[in-house]
Amino acid sequence: MKKYLFEEIPLAVPSGRAEMKSVFSKMLDDSSQSVISFINPEIFLAQEKKSASS
Repeated sequence: MKKYLFEEIPLAVPSGRAEMKSVFSKMLDDSSQSVISFINPEIFLAQEKKSASS
């Protein structure tokens, strides 16, 4: 799983379908509250490029 810092917000991005299924399965089995968010890919890529050039 790739991990990023997007404007001081930590993100974990599953690298494939199997990893995504594993993450969702663990979240469903866990009794604690979880948050799933979807980010605009264009904004994310722009931020990634900006971070790489810094």
